[in-house]
Amino acid sequence: MAFGGIGAIVAPTFIGLLLAANYSQQNAFMAFTVPSIMAALALCEREVWQL
Repeated sequence: MAFGGIGAIVAPTFIGLLLAANYSQQNAFMAFTVPSIMAALALCEREVWQL
């Protein structure tokens, strides 16, 4: 639960910093999309191997 709360604070701040540094909106959100997809795939693989 704590990680969700931390993410809820850090994520908008980090996006704001990226946008203030003149990153495009697409690139700023890709900075979150790629690691999120990789984490989801890692969790799915972990579940498959535990069966």
